[in-house]
Amino acid sequence: MRRCSARRGRGVTIAVTAAAQSRQGEREPSHVQQRGTTHINVRWVRLRLCRIGLRARFVLALAYSIAAIETLLALALIFGFARKTTYILTAVVCMGIWTVAEGFGGPYTSTSTDIGAAVMYAVVAAALLVLSLQCGPSRYSVDHYIEKRVNWWHWVAEFGAHNHPAPSQRAPAPISPPARTATTAT
Repeated sequence: MRRCSARRGRGVTIAVTAAAQSRQGEREPSHVQQRGTTHINVRWVRLRLCRIGLRARFVLALAYSIAAIETLLALALIFGFARKTTYILTAVVCMGIWTVAEGFGGPYTSTSTDIGAAVMYAVVAAALLVLSLQCGPSRYSVDHYIEKRVNWWHWVAEFGAHNHPAPSQRAPAPISPPARTATTAT
């Protein structure tokens, strides 16, 4: 039950963050202009900005698409849909946000203590992935019901074949004695 509440709590957190960011509009890496930002961070963010270009429509579409992706990930976490895949995608998306939009949590000064929220989200997603690996399948998820109907879904939702053992691990079929045939005497 704790796993379920941790997963749902993380999903609600992402949903609130996505809702706040969709209201905010585009994400501007304002830390590029701030004092105390390292030269490497400035070059990294400028490289990312040059890659996508500074077209306002594209940046706005990118911001809304990231907010939509975060919302879908939040819903998947809350309901337990494709948990293994969702945990991995959550970690990757959060690391992408942390490296580009948050600029590795900069600016770095002697008094800075905030490294950004996205990297913590990625750490929590990795912890949920490890917890899922250690504890096995959960009855309190949508995956539990999908696995009953779709036999290959456990490969998307869980590690290993918890509910569906491999053919070599299944119990062998009982061996019946050969049927006797009637012999005729000639």
